[in-house]
Amino acid sequence: MPASMTVGADAHRAGGAARAGLYARLAGLLTFPTAETAGACARGEVAAELEAMVAALPYALALDAGALGAPVDPEELGREFMRLFDVPLDGPPIPLYGGLYGGDRRQVMEELLRFYRHFGLSTAHAPDQDLPDAIPTVLEFLAFLVQQEAVASGPAAAPLRAAQRDVLERHLTRWTPTIVERLARKDPLPFYRVLVDLLHGFAAAERAALA
Repeated sequence: MPASMTVGADAHRAGGAARAGLYARLAGLLTFPTAETAGACARGEVAAELEAMVAALPYALALDAGALGAPVDPEELGREFMRLFDVPLDGPPIPLYGGLYGGDRRQVMEELLRFYRHFGLSTAHAPDQDLPDAIPTVLEFLAFLVQQEAVASGPAAAPLRAAQRDVLERHLTRWTPTIVERLARKDPLPFYRVLVDLLHGFAAAERAALA
């Protein structure tokens, strides 16, 4: 392996805590918002947290942190989540289920379930028993893989990296461009525009780093 590739892989592993943390935080922020989430957003805590994670990544990634810190009413944030992702109030929503963005959804879910089971995981005991193609579930799985990679040694890290690459290439990076495009048509609150842009950029950067 060329020395430059070795250095790149080492740097990517060194940013594992930030990478896992960002996957997990995005998973939480892309579920129905709680009053705590809205309060943390209004106090600038979400922006500061994401800024720190992005700064610790092993590559450059854009983040409009100022828009994340804009004051927002908790009820308004909940209504906006429903309008954008759940309820067809002003046109079809943008569901956070990747299998709906092209291809055979049943096949997508079966493939993701195989990934989860291969690593000893299941969605059966998830908080809402969500479907396997729920984007927060996929993000939590990627966070798990990154955490496992961080403590793996030698050859044990290779299948963890391969699984991350496959999930990104075959699923997440195929979904996010359509989500970004559809969201732009709905004039979303800055909070959700920034989160979806960040998800799109992060997934693409991770895919490139793992290639």
